[in-house]
This record gives sequence, structure tokens and C-alpha cells, in this order.
Amino acid sequence: MIVVIILLSLFSLLFFGYPLLAWVLSKVRNKPVKRRKIFPFVSIIIPCYNEEKVIENKIQNTLSLEYPKSKYEIIVVDSGSTDGTKDILEKHGSLNHIRLVRQSRRLGKASAINEGLAIAVGEIVVLTDADAFLNAKSLEYLIENFADESVGAGVGNMILGGNGILSKMNSVFYQYFRQNIREWESKIDSVSFFSGEFLAFRKCLIEKVDENAVSDDLSILFEARKKGLRCICDERAYVFENDIETLWGQVNHKRRTFVGTLQVFVKNLYVLFNPKYGFFGMFIAPSYIVRMLSYPFFILTLSIFLVLYVPWILLFVLMLLFLITIVSKRAILALLYGVVVQIASFLGIVDYLTGNYTVLWSKKGK
Repeated sequence: MIVVIILLSLFSLLFFGYPLLAWVLSKVRNKPVKRRKIFPFVSIIIPCYNEEKVIENKIQNTLSLEYPKSKYEIIVVDSGSTDGTKDILEKHGSLNHIRLVRQSRRLGKASAINEGLAIAVGEIVVLTDADAFLNAKSLEYLIENFADESVGAGVGNMILGGNGILSKMNSVFYQYFRQNIREWESKIDSVSFFSGEFLAFRKCLIEKVDENAVSDDLSILFEARKKGLRCICDERAYVFENDIETLWGQVNHKRRTFVGTLQVFVKNLYVLFNPKYGFFGMFIAPSYIVRMLSYPFFILTLSIFLVLYVPWILLFVLMLLFLITIVSKRAILALLYGVVVQIASFLGIVDYLTGNYTVLWSKKGK
């Protein structure tokens, strides 16, 4: 019984304590970004692989952004697609501010990004996925943050769509336990994670992305922060993406993300608890990796103890969840989806330790 109480206390402290503390710190240690309308030349890189279903809409979406047309270029890097992506891109090759780059074979997203970086001329580089669609003013909003010289990189506010129950669960979970926290961290110092769907950075900071990195976005975040600049989130810069609709697809996507997270953190261990990197190094980054590593083991251990030793508490937990459902269906969706995330995290740890992963392109959830 004592063990269960200790486990519940530790889990609650990690799961709810960090968000609460981050919220408090965002109020007492708020470091506002000095935003201002600016229009530097921007290179928008769209790496893609077998995206014939969305690439036409992606190009039209990017061309319709409310940002001066003379102030941005679009670089589409086709990483050896084997479907109709190549034919669709051919139609747009003659447009002045669209540049097409083709890799002869599938090498991985980081490799495709580097192909784009090699020819990009923008002061600011924007990365965005082929299946992610930007609000018309999102680019303008995100770029405004670079008027502040302390900002090295920024990320938008991702909105997940979909009609299935899993996508709705993930949407609520993401907003409560990911996006909100990221906005608070942004006010304190720097965010704990980036989203490859829509991010931007000063080109002078990143000459080349680590091509062995599964999570190229997190790798970019660390590179920018190690050079003394903040990595922030702009809640106004919306990016929309349809979520994966199958359970196994959700688990596979999350486990791959977790592998990439571990990979980047292991490479940058010296950043953790290093005062040189401010609150990010001393508090935000260590808390992030501790939480990610601890959650799945806490849930597994707690579940075993509940079933074997105090099953009546399990009944109490189920009743509590039922009451939460009555009060707020969104809250219960977020909590239930948390279980999916922890299963994926546990599998991700196994994948990382056994080397069961690759940097090569794979469709989300596959």
C-alpha cells in the first residue's frame, strides 16, 4: 500500500507538478519577445516523399500566404518519390519563386532538408511538412519574433484534425499537455520541443542538419539554444495537420518520435543542468527528458501493484475516471490518450536500445 501511495505521489508530481510550475514561472519570470513587423527574405523548404495526395494543395497553400511574394522563395525537395509527386511538381517548376530539388533515392528527411539549405538564400529558413497547412498570416506572425535579436528559432501552434476518436483524443492531449506547456516554457526561456510541421530559424545558425537525426526538428532546437539564442513558440502562427486515425499508426508515430528524442538528448547530455544554457539547461530540458523516461515505467509499475496487491484502488480509479467523464469529456480524452503515449514511449525506449530505427523516410504511423 505504501509503495502504491509513493508511486501515485511521484507520478502526480511529475505529470501535474511540472505544468503547474511552468505556468507559475511563466507569470513571475516572463521574458516577452519583442515582436515587430519585419519582412526579411525567407526560404521555405518543403521536404517530401511520396506526397502526391497533398503536394498540390501544399504548394497552393504556401503561395497564398500573406507575406510579400518578393520576400520569400519556396524550395521543394523531392526525396526519391516513387508515386506521382514528381509529375505534380513538374507543373510548378517554371514559377519564379519555386525551386525544385530532386534526390535520386530516399535518403531521409534530414538529408532532404540539407539539400534545400545548400541553395537557400533567405535570412530566415522555414521548414514545413507537405501534409501541414498554414494559416494565411502564420508566416508573418512567426517571422515577427525574429525582430528580437535574442530569438534564434521559433515554432508555430499545431492544430490536429480528424474525425476519429483517436485523433480527437490526441488533439485534446496535445493542447493540454504539449502546446500549453510549450507556450509557458517560451515565456520562461526556450521551449522543450519543436514540431517539424512548421518551424523557422536563422540560417546563420544551422549550416547543416545532422543527417543521422531521426528528430531533425529537436536537433535544430538544441543547435540554436547552444549558440545562446532562445527557441520560442508563437501561439498565433497556426499550422493544421490531419492526424493518424488508427491506434497502431498512432503508437508507431509516437515511438519513432520518442526514439528521435532520446537520440538528440544523448548527443546533448552536456546541456542538461548546465547553467550556461539558462533555464532551458537547468530546468526545462532536464524536466522534459525525466518526464518522458519516467512516465511509462511509473504506469507499468503502478498497474502491476494495483492488480496484484490493491485491486480495490483500481476500482476507485475507474470510478474517478467515470466522474471526470461526467464533468469534462475533453479531460478524460486527454488522460486516456496519455496511456497510448506511454505505451509508445516504452516501445520507443526498446527501439532505441536495440537500434530498431532508421532515418529513412517513412509515412507517419507506418
